[in-house]
Amino acid sequence: MKKAVYLLIFVVVIISGCSRDSLTEDNVYLKKRSDLGVIVPAKCWFTTAPDYSLGFILCLPPEMEVSLLGGGWMAGHLTHGGTLISDQSYYRVLNCNFDYLTLTVSESIEGVHTVANGDYYWFTSDLQVNVTNGMLTGTVIVNGGTGRYEGATAMLVINGIHDLQTNVATMTGEGSWTFMK
Repeated sequence: MKKAVYLLIFVVVIISGCSRDSLTEDNVYLKKRSDLGVIVPAKCWFTTAPDYSLGFILCLPPEMEVSLLGGGWMAGHLTHGGTLISDQSYYRVLNCNFDYLTLTVSESIEGVHTVANGDYYWFTSDLQVNVTNGMLTGTVIVNGGTGRYEGATAMLVINGIHDLQTNVATMTGEGSWTFMK
C-alpha cells in the first residue's frame, strides 16, 4: 500500500509538471523560429511629452503654413522590454507633408527607446495625423539596438490620438519582434 501511495504521488507530480508546459497556439507562436531568429508578438502603449526647445518643423508645401513640433520624450510600456525610461527615450521629426485635400499630416520620425534594464533600440516611423480629429495611424520599424535588441528587428502598427492643443500623443501598437538566435 505504501508503494502505491508513493507511485500515485510520483504520477501526480509528473502530470502536474507536464500540464504547465502544455502547447497552446499562443506559446507555440511565442517560440516560432525562422531563419532570421525567434519571432515573438509585440504590443505597446506610448505617450509623448513635447520638447519645445526643438522648435517646429515646417511641413511641405510651405505655403500651407502647417508645422509640427520637432520632437519630444516618450513614456510607456512594451512587451519584451518593459517600461521605458522616459528621460532616455525620445523621437525627432525628420520631415512632414500636409495634404490639404484629406486634411492629413504625414510625418517621418526617428528615435530611441530605452527600456527598464538600460538596453535600447533605434526606430523609425511613418505616421499620419488627421488635423480635424487628431486620429493617428502608422507603422514603427525597429532595426537593432543594444543588449537584447542587438540585431533585433520589429514592425508594429500604431493607432492613437494626437491632442492638437497640447501636442501630446497617446498610442498603442501591435506587431512582432524578431530576435537573433
